[in-house]
Amino acid sequence: MGIIITSGHIFTLKFSPLKKYFLLLLIITVSFIARAQNNIAPEIKISSKIEKIEGVKYYIHTVEAGQTLYSIAKAYAVNSKDLIFENPELADGINPGQLIKILYKETKKQASPKSEVSSASPFIYHTVEKQQTLYAISKLYGITVDELNKANPELSEGLKIGQQLKIPQSNTKVDLPSESKAVESDKPFIAEIKKAIIQPQSKVLCISLLVPFNTDEIDSVKFAKNTRTAIPSKSYAAIEFYEGILLAIDSLKQLGLNLKLQVFDAPNDSAKIAEVLKHNSIKNSDLIIGPFHNVPAAMVAAYCKKNQILNCIPYAQQNKLLLGNSYAIKVSASSGTQVETIADFIGKHYKKENIVLLHNGLLKEKSSVEVFKEKAKPLLGKDSLVEVIFKTSGAKGLQAKLSTTGNNIIFIPSNDQAFVTSLVNSLRIIKKDYQITLFGMESWISFDNLDINTIQDLQLHIPSSGYVNFSAATCLSMMKKYRSKFKTDPSKYAFQGYDCGLYFLQELMKAPKSFSDQLIAHPYNGLQNNFKFVETAVESGLENRSVFILQYKDFTLSPVK
Repeated sequence: MGIIITSGHIFTLKFSPLKKYFLLLLIITVSFIARAQNNIAPEIKISSKIEKIEGVKYYIHTVEAGQTLYSIAKAYAVNSKDLIFENPELADGINPGQLIKILYKETKKQASPKSEVSSASPFIYHTVEKQQTLYAISKLYGITVDELNKANPELSEGLKIGQQLKIPQSNTKVDLPSESKAVESDKPFIAEIKKAIIQPQSKVLCISLLVPFNTDEIDSVKFAKNTRTAIPSKSYAAIEFYEGILLAIDSLKQLGLNLKLQVFDAPNDSAKIAEVLKHNSIKNSDLIIGPFHNVPAAMVAAYCKKNQILNCIPYAQQNKLLLGNSYAIKVSASSGTQVETIADFIGKHYKKENIVLLHNGLLKEKSSVEVFKEKAKPLLGKDSLVEVIFKTSGAKGLQAKLSTTGNNIIFIPSNDQAFVTSLVNSLRIIKKDYQITLFGMESWISFDNLDINTIQDLQLHIPSSGYVNFSAATCLSMMKKYRSKFKTDPSKYAFQGYDCGLYFLQELMKAPKSFSDQLIAHPYNGLQNNFKFVETAVESGLENRSVFILQYKDFTLSPVK
């Protein structure tokens, strides 16, 4: 039966499709949490020993038995990463008696300057901070972006740091929470969801989660000793995605979500997926989320089509599994969609520049090359796109096509790390003679041999299905809850699990007549993934076509506006 979660209780467990090791997996997770909680007690006292080191004040904390890096960081209101930054030796662990320096913070008692309340005004006022967006501010106060725009007509000229915005009080409490309370509170976010819900959800939703825990590969000997390495590293993506889903369920329970959740181990193994699909209980699902890998995803999508079950596919990139299957919903944009987004971006922002499509003439590049040409040529104009095949032209042939007076916009639609690395190094050498803005593919994010200074000099842009604004209030709120529940920071898999759970489950709570039409009609901005679904063909599934264009700048990746 798997794991069952109802609105009244988080867990009512009946195991079987997840083998005994998953039960152990949950036990060890709970064990880790319980142990961490035990280690927090007794309460950690802030050290009275303060020293100035190289002109900077630090607490000097002596580690006591039972204290963990997390508990110490929490006691001093800092991040664990900050502690390791100041004390690199902590990366190898901590020991009783060890001295740790922690950045000293002056205590200030003053009112928050970020918001002001006036009882005589229908508005409260918010001062815009760095990296805040209209969307983030609207969520902070539980209002919509449209309400924010109506109250502040000057926003038509853009949002500026330091700008004071009027927040309608009809939708907010007069006792506006302080900054810290705003981070902790779910209320703005819950208020937004409440507005979206058409009717209370009375039906018990049956959701099946198929993720690759790879339980057969857990080392039982190490597991018995409570050793974390007992779990294969490839299982962590599934565990973290699952944890993100659980956190979303926690939030939606406050809105009356009544849910039966079944969790199945779905590794990248066709035989094991076939076994999972034999379970009778899975046929009763209102929605199946998963699996992760392409072949299992195709098998489950076909099963869902046959049994008329909605299927959310989190990671597979192939669009062909959507063809003729109106029950399939793909969360990640395909490579073709990402290339179209790049072409559209270049067409809008660099139309008058020298546009170069650079590739190696390989069959595996052909699809992306053709998609780019088909999309870009109408935007750029006839004969405005220069195509260079590097294996025949070489560096000299490329230089012959570059402008010496204007900007050269070069797009390389390749996922071949060796080829990309060689090309980027070639561009680095000639960069001194040309102005170059480089566009690549999402896979480049994982190419750790690309020199960061070089790709910054080349103004590298890449498409991506997700981006997390870690300074957003809603993101901080989620991270705080995640740390509290799972004793670690959320990964990209946890964020995606959270976004998928929150979006798809709240849409199901509306009891739709047509779930696909509803998804198309209700785009949504999550913490990492935005959802903008489009039907790929008649009687076919939906693809999320929301793509970020990110740029390497100041040694980090951030969205280009």
